[in-house]
Amino acid sequence: MTETEVGIGIVGAGSLGGALARRLTRLGDAPGRLWSQHPQRAAELAAELGWRLCPDAAEVALGGPLTLLCVPDRALPELAAELAAELAAVLEPGLTRPVVAHCAGAFGPEVLAPLAAWGLETAVFHPLAPVPDGSPESLEGTYVSIEGAPRARGALTELARRLRLEPLQVSGLDRPLYHAAAAFAGVLPVLLEQLAERLGREAGGGEAMASALRALFLAGARNTSRLGPEWAQSGPQRRRDQGTVEAHRAALRRRAPSLARLYDAFMAAAPAVAAP
Repeated sequence: MTETEVGIGIVGAGSLGGALARRLTRLGDAPGRLWSQHPQRAAELAAELGWRLCPDAAEVALGGPLTLLCVPDRALPELAAELAAELAAVLEPGLTRPVVAHCAGAFGPEVLAPLAAWGLETAVFHPLAPVPDGSPESLEGTYVSIEGAPRARGALTELARRLRLEPLQVSGLDRPLYHAAAAFAGVLPVLLEQLAERLGREAGGGEAMASALRALFLAGARNTSRLGPEWAQSGPQRRRDQGTVEAHRAALRRRAPSLARLYDAFMAAAPAVAAP
């Protein structure tokens, strides 16, 4: 029986676990196994997708060759220790150990050391995607960074293929710096757009202006994809129009002093780009 025929296990029924399970189901993967510390959420997701609802995380891990831990970063160390204790009581000698990977970008494989101590193949499977609502569309066009033991990397690369994600093999990352980079790419731009729409409304543009600024946000993303961030940068700083920049600063200091400081910080951090 192959891993695809068995289906994967997912511990956690939040946004990421839901998005991965829904995407696998939509792409025709075999029904998997599911457990969460939030029983109702897990029951609803299992019923929606036809997956098997397990009574605990250990049954998820032992029910097939591959399990993903899709839990908040803060919960991962405790879950790894608890799962290792549960598995220690039931693992049989001589059996092939399953692969267990977590999906937290802030940790490397070492956070799963309690499981590795019992012979499990451990790894990281971190989708580089903002997933706010459990929608499988959140994963479209996504890379996923993979790090871990050789057999685990192979299984997770195959899982990425089944999910139609682009695998990114990594090793020895500075995890906090990597995760900060992911926040700069996937989280902070959304916050900046929220602030931009607020300013647009306060400037007198109303909801129509908010929609126009959202379209501008998307146009900037398309330019970044097309040209790269160096050449996609535009605006008064690139044109070296210091008078316009100072007008921005004055307006922000008058209406939103905290955003004036944020504007200054971004201007100071941004590399100088020559006008074309």
